[in-house]
Amino acid sequence: MAVPELSAEAVAAGREYYEALRTLGMHPEGVFWAYDEAADEQALILLTSLYDMVGPYEVSKLLIKAYNLSATPQDVSPFIVQVHGPTQDVAIAAADFCRNLKGLTLQTRIEGEAGWAEIKLGEPVKPWVDGERYLRPDPHFHIEGTALTLYVEGFIHIADKPLRVDQRKREWARFSSRVNALAA
Repeated sequence: MAVPELSAEAVAAGREYYEALRTLGMHPEGVFWAYDEAADEQALILLTSLYDMVGPYEVSKLLIKAYNLSATPQDVSPFIVQVHGPTQDVAIAAADFCRNLKGLTLQTRIEGEAGWAEIKLGEPVKPWVDGERYLRPDPHFHIEGTALTLYVEGFIHIADKPLRVDQRKREWARFSSRVNALAA
């Protein structure tokens, strides 16, 4: 099955969602876009230590409440947000993937052209031919054993390590009280 392209609007909405969560007091360990083959839809993956502390149901309840109160962007339905813990396979694979990409330079064959081009990931690639086409690395990364394919351009945030227990408790108290205060 072909992975649909991730739009620039989706990336922007994901960034807004991440910023809204930070404003509400949640500091996720990761936020990025993926294609969920099982659901046949794009999903915003949310990695948070709160998953392990209070469970995905409690986190999702507050995300839905925040959405209904317009505290998160309306472009990102809470039903496409997948909540995962930082110790799950998805989080480990995403963190490894990002660690491996930092500062990496790829060599890739230019389609239809002779020779190789060097690409520094995270930087714009110089145009070639008529200045309108750009060379890009493979925009997808499939996580083995899951139905998820990550979008390279869809990474919004990934932390180096999960929160400590005391940090999780403060984050949950802050996040839940801010969302519940909006409802009052």
